Amino acid sequence: MYIWFGIDVDKYFHHLSKDLRRIEKEVGLNVELSKLPFHISLIISKEIDESIKEDIIDRISKYLTNIKPFNITLKGIEENNNVVWIRFNENDILNKIHEDLLKILKDEFNLDKAYFDTCFIYHTSLFINDDIELLHQAYLKIKDYDLIKEVSVNKLLVGLAQSLKISDFYIEKEIELK
Repeated sequence: MYIWFGIDVDKYFHHLSKDLRRIEKEVGLNVELSKLPFHISLIISKEIDESIKEDIIDRISKYLTNIKPFNITLKGIEENNNVVWIRFNENDILNKIHEDLLKILKDEFNLDKAYFDTCFIYHTSLFINDDIELLHQAYLKIKDYDLIKEVSVNKLLVGLAQSLKISDFYIEKEIELK
C-alpha cells in the first residue's frame, strides 16, 4: 500500500481536462492519468504497511490541520522525462511542509526519504507516458496555454493506493485550511 499527500488545485485547472483528452487523441497518447483532481504533490508516494495506515493518516492530518491558507505561484508548463506538468515555484511554506512531512514519516514511522524527495519539484502532472516523442508532441500543443499565475491553497489531500498504478490512487481524506 502507498500513501501520498497533495494540495487540491482542481478548481484552477479542471477546465483543462477536455483539452488534455483532445490532445491525447490527436497525438495518439495512451495516457492513464487518474480519477484524482488536479493536485500538487507534496512528497513522493511512500510504501507503507497497511497496519500503520490509520496511525499515519491521523498523525499527518493533525499536522496538516495547523497549516494556514497560503499562495503558490506558477513557473509554467514543462516537460521532464516522461511527464508534462505544470511546475510551481518553491516557497518557504511549501518547503517547510515537504520537510516536515518527511521528518514525521522518518522519525515516527521509520519511512525513509526517496531520492526524488531530495530534489523535489512541486508540480501538477498533465501527461505521463514512456513514449517521449509522443509526449513531446503533446507538450508542444499545450506549452503556450495561458494559465493563471498564482493559486490559493485552501485544501490539502491525504491519499492512498494499492499499487503505483496511476488508476489505483484515490483520496482518503481532505483537509480544509482555515
